[in-house]
Amino acid sequence: MSNHLHFVVRPHETKTISELVQKIKQRSVIRLEKHLEQSEREQLSPQAGLNRHRYWQRSFRANPLHTTAVAEQKINYLHQKPVRAGIVDTPEDYIWSRHYAWHQEALADDTSIDLSRMRKLYRGLLP
Repeated sequence: MSNHLHFVVRPHETKTISELVQKIKQRSVIRLEKHLEQSEREQLSPQAGLNRHRYWQRSFRANPLHTTAVAEQKINYLHQKPVRAGIVDTPEDYIWSRHYAWHQEALADDTSIDLSRMRKLYRGLLP
């Protein structure tokens, strides 16, 4: 889990999932790079791409969730993943999950993220 991410998302009706993932990758690299130590940057140098470093794989795997039951199954699987990996004892203890954010009241409702609440939550947790 330290080397990959899982998302259950629905892109805006005018965008594709590919466009959403591309935007996430672009914006995260800009924000992450300034927090890397020199040794971490050097570890990435063998992966040099067009923008000097490649932080993300070029591809991703999207699995359409056509029913509510399938979506709920995938979300429950993701909540249990850090528990099965032995990282935390309960899903709500894993700070990088929606389950954690829900318990911290950082979500607008069951299906929506309140970005201002999420920023406030994670700003308090990160150095």
